[in-house]
Amino acid sequence: MMFIFLLIGYFAKKGKLLNDSAGGVISNLLVWVFLPAMCFNTFATQFNITSLFKNINFVIIGAFVMIFEIALGFLWAKLMTKDKFERGVYAYTVMFPNYTYFGYPLILALYGEEWLYYAMMFMLVGNIVCYVLGFYILDPTKTKLSFKSLLNPPIVATAVGIVFGIFGIKLPKVMSTAVQNAQNCMAPMSMILAGYVLSSLPLKKAFTNVRVYLTLFVRMVFIPFCTALALYLLGFDKTVIIISAGMMAMPAGLNSIVVPASKGLNSTLGACIALISNVAALIITPAAFMILAMI
Repeated sequence: MMFIFLLIGYFAKKGKLLNDSAGGVISNLLVWVFLPAMCFNTFATQFNITSLFKNINFVIIGAFVMIFEIALGFLWAKLMTKDKFERGVYAYTVMFPNYTYFGYPLILALYGEEWLYYAMMFMLVGNIVCYVLGFYILDPTKTKLSFKSLLNPPIVATAVGIVFGIFGIKLPKVMSTAVQNAQNCMAPMSMILAGYVLSSLPLKKAFTNVRVYLTLFVRMVFIPFCTALALYLLGFDKTVIIISAGMMAMPAGLNSIVVPASKGLNSTLGACIALISNVAALIITPAAFMILAMI
């Protein structure tokens, strides 16, 4: 059902039902309303001191996986090109899957809020690293890392949700219903945005870049395989393996389009990666969850 909304976004843009400014409107709604609502609601309802210590393994595993991705990302980027900007795009692709607009909504749709909480705990370190290191490597004009980028709606909403969860604070019924409804919009709207973005990408150029295919094999197959194998050999349970490896089998993040475009840089490479990875995700991501479920 998720991919139906992707197709709606794709053909709505192609059919001019959505104009050129619609993507910015949808993106702003996701970043400022729907995603913060999902982050807040998940942690406000699921997070407490007991659950933190019970599920701290997700945070620790996520941190180790992030370290592996960073090392692999920089190494892989050097193998792919000598161009500084393109290295940043390739490195970002290897380091960061599309957990925000693809991973979280998919986990929520497939497994519910409890598993969404596990996924958010797993990506907690990766989320912070993405906003600091990820944005840095995508902008060749930056000379130093900036932690100001952490002051964004999803991170703030997560922090507030943690406070509400720890102290057991409850929202009034009207507000909690509004937050829940906003959260429910996250999955379909994120897929509509993905389809909208994909509709404008250069199809012919995208499908002829061999380095993109190799990079996406690393992102969507090699890293999930290594993650699942390592966790299996270490004796972790099925839930941990499915969440951890499944989140790694998501398509490439869309920031490799958004950040360069916002700086006036060429976003063609990021667009090609996004297009092919989202097409590949129609097969690879469901297959990954089916295989992981059989472990």
